[in-house]
Amino acid sequence: MKTGESSTISLVEPVTEKKFHLLLAGGAALVAASSMRFGVAELGWVAWAPFLVAMGARGSRRDHGWLFFYATLAMVGAIGKIVTPPITWPMMLAFVIPSSLVMFGSLAVAGWVIRRLGAVWGIYFFPAITVTVEWIFYTFTPQSTWGAAGLTQVDNLPLVQFASIAGLAGLSFLVALGSSVTAAVAIRGFGDMKRHVALFAMLFIAAQVYGQIRVVNPAPGKTIRVAGVSAPLGVEKLPQILRGEYDTRQADNELFARTARAADLGARVVVWNEAATIIDKSDEDSFVARGRELARERGIDIVMAIGVIISRDPFKWQNRYHWIGKDGAVADVYDKRHPTPGEGPIPGLAHPSVVDVDGAKLSGAICYDYDFPEIALNNAWAGAGLALIPSSDWKGIDPVHPKMARLQGVAAGISTFRPVRAATTIAADQYGRIIASMQYEGPNKVMVADVPVGQVPTLYAATGDILPWGTALFCLGGIIAATMRRDAPKVESRADNPPLARAA
Repeated sequence: MKTGESSTISLVEPVTEKKFHLLLAGGAALVAASSMRFGVAELGWVAWAPFLVAMGARGSRRDHGWLFFYATLAMVGAIGKIVTPPITWPMMLAFVIPSSLVMFGSLAVAGWVIRRLGAVWGIYFFPAITVTVEWIFYTFTPQSTWGAAGLTQVDNLPLVQFASIAGLAGLSFLVALGSSVTAAVAIRGFGDMKRHVALFAMLFIAAQVYGQIRVVNPAPGKTIRVAGVSAPLGVEKLPQILRGEYDTRQADNELFARTARAADLGARVVVWNEAATIIDKSDEDSFVARGRELARERGIDIVMAIGVIISRDPFKWQNRYHWIGKDGAVADVYDKRHPTPGEGPIPGLAHPSVVDVDGAKLSGAICYDYDFPEIALNNAWAGAGLALIPSSDWKGIDPVHPKMARLQGVAAGISTFRPVRAATTIAADQYGRIIASMQYEGPNKVMVADVPVGQVPTLYAATGDILPWGTALFCLGGIIAATMRRDAPKVESRADNPPLARAA
């Protein structure tokens, strides 16, 4: 790729002060409308284009101040849609602030590259920096994959299959490419950009065709009947429990009764939702012994997801599950690796173990863990064909959050079963096809599904997150090229200077 297209960046129309604000406001509205709950997936393909057009034309400190303002508005609009009880706005600031900073930084650097090197560089630099920054976030910070560009498309199951090739990163690259191509057309006109538009169209069509072919494949592996149990204990009781003012015994009795009911329905494995009950550390052994006895009596595995209070002053707790085999033995004790920001349990250090259930290989994770691609990959690399994911959500992230976990299962080539408190319980096969689902509000608190247990080989499971390494190198090259270029192009309007020379 050439380091510059010409001595001038050609704009179809000049970006006046008024148009600059209209572009940024329009971009903020598109990002908010395409993201999170009630997201309009189609808008996700062009949501960042107005920002790129605006910042590709203007780059003063004042312009960047406005960029940060509108990026923050976009994140407030997007994340605000998931604020429902018991979640409050102050709690959401933990996501709004870092998300706004990341959005601002990515767009600011992409705009700078466009101003220095031209619109063609911008076409590929923006998706590259999008993928790189998302990867940094879910690899090195507790912010996970929330807000990733690819997650705007979680309802498009054929397109989700693209994750089997390059993970969520590949899907984010493709979605961000839609915005950067749109911006380039706005900057230079369709005639100059038709080759790049054609390339994007071919990639998009190929991804859709690949997905349509893939989702008709039969699910491999042995079928295991799994039950998800939604516990009677709601999060609204948590403050009372922590103060020692609420007796959980009645709720615990109902929890075990629902587990027995699942066994009556033929379940071989019963999974509780995340932190189905809260107990003191001194009571943990006796509580688990009750589950071990029930597992022996009914010949079932029970994944007992519980919260264990280590101390009340200072407050410390563990978010874990005890996996009990049908013989009553403890097959695994797993502590949540990635606590949700603000949740506060002691993070686990070990990967979940693989448990043999009648010759089928199962493993697990807990809720927010599956917002980090490494966990699904760990399950697959360890040989599991089904991940059991005890979870606890709220109305504002339902059903987006369950579908995020489904995407990670598709990428890794494994089935997922996710019993949830206060949201939708979903079982999905290795291609993300929903086998069964259960609304939390309904009278039935036990969902039973026959789930295929076996791996579907995927390129992503074989390579892991290799794409972000490539995008990081591309970003580095772009930044070096933009820094070294001495004759940074001027930004002019075609209307003012029609005969501008433009590189082929």
